[in-house]
Amino acid sequence: MIGVTIAQSNPITYILVTTALILSAFLVFLYKAKQKSLPPGPWGLPVIGCLPLLDKSAPFKSMVKLTEKFGNVYSLQMGSTMVVVLNGYQAIKEAFVNKGDTFKGRPSMVLSDLIGAGRGIVFATYDDDYKEQRNFAVSALKGFGWGSSAFADRVMNEVDGLIEDFESIGAKPFAPFHYVRNSVCNIIFSIVFGRRYRHDDAEFRNLLTTHHQNMLLCGSATAVNFIPLLQYLPFGNYQKVLTNHVYFRTCLMDMIEKHKRTYNPDDIRDFIDLYLREIEIRQQRNEKSSFDYDNIRRVANDLFTVGTETTATTILWLILYMVAFPEVQQRVYDELKRVVGTDRRPNLEDKPKLPYIEATIMEVQRIASVLPLSVPHSSMVDTEINGHKIPKDTVVIANLWSVLHESDGWEEPEKFNPERFLNKDGSVHRPDNFIPFSVGARMCLGEQTAKMELFLFFSCLIHKFKFGMPDGASYPNLVGKTGITLSPHPYEVCVFPRA
Repeated sequence: MIGVTIAQSNPITYILVTTALILSAFLVFLYKAKQKSLPPGPWGLPVIGCLPLLDKSAPFKSMVKLTEKFGNVYSLQMGSTMVVVLNGYQAIKEAFVNKGDTFKGRPSMVLSDLIGAGRGIVFATYDDDYKEQRNFAVSALKGFGWGSSAFADRVMNEVDGLIEDFESIGAKPFAPFHYVRNSVCNIIFSIVFGRRYRHDDAEFRNLLTTHHQNMLLCGSATAVNFIPLLQYLPFGNYQKVLTNHVYFRTCLMDMIEKHKRTYNPDDIRDFIDLYLREIEIRQQRNEKSSFDYDNIRRVANDLFTVGTETTATTILWLILYMVAFPEVQQRVYDELKRVVGTDRRPNLEDKPKLPYIEATIMEVQRIASVLPLSVPHSSMVDTEINGHKIPKDTVVIANLWSVLHESDGWEEPEKFNPERFLNKDGSVHRPDNFIPFSVGARMCLGEQTAKMELFLFFSCLIHKFKFGMPDGASYPNLVGKTGITLSPHPYEVCVFPRA
């Protein structure tokens, strides 16, 4: 009767409604048919799939909630893409460690293609070109002292600069965001581009701000990966991401062009010079190569991100948690005073004798979960996880937040407690399920250097200053802002020199 009424009143409307219903039913049929070869999962809506099921402010928490019904391995129809989500340490270990070769792929998605287009390192397709670029980058960085005692000296130069900046501010409230990011970024920038910048350099500050904004915006613009038509809208977060990306890309290319004009193959100053020489060598040999002027920019972008984002964000979380938990801050300082004294600054040789400091850093990494979701992987062959079939080219996302917060792996995971990382004898305990940098062959490239940087920045800052909240300020907000990383909301602190 309803269909007859619509047909009589407006035949065109009747045709459109009927077509939409048939198309919806067909899409649901295809979805359920495809899902039979995948882990179980919730029903999705036509076109948008299960996107409405995920809380935009904390999608990783929504993913944990779904495990109550579907287990730790399930599928989600995300727009036009079927995604398999891994929750919990055992599922992620099974995929990325036990079957590591199977999940080394990277899917083609709008945001990752914008940044990497299957090239560079982080978002690169797993092939010979990726291996060549990654091996070259690691070898080159090590050649410039990456991870060595010489690298520690480079880090300490930036630590000293940050301390001087904080001292110049005095006890008045200030936001540490730009100071911390500038100092951390200078470490990788001095290796890649051969120079460092002052915190008050307006151009560099704008570059860092733009990059961080995109790390946040990419979280809210994720829907474009699964509904690609959204990229053509003249408004929305994707357009902001695109504008920021073009600005950042232009800045990097300008820096590379300046290097080209002053390049001397007999005087290699930094990573860019080394890469330019590699391009020159391959061209002289007239051989097909992944070394070119497109890839140099993408690799530089990846090194910038890897060397800056997670470390700087973790340091900002460390400061915030010390303000929120002054008793922990005091215990950290007491350990420093007992082991290091007050006449010199902490160094790497002190680290084995400072277990509570290391435990505090690890607990902040765990509870803050700076990288809540892994960079998307894709299956390179048909395989299985925990008895569930995973077809080739399936997008796989690991919920790292679930590992660092699951009640099966941690006692009272919602509580901030550095002592969970200490054995009864006071030594550091590093459990297998502590994976803030993910696991497997495509885990974070900069894990080892990040550990060094976190220790030196944190220990030296607490050794030199007591951090506190400004008078009248409310209790710190410990709920992060979700992007590619999980970062603290803007905050102000006061620093007081240690007596």
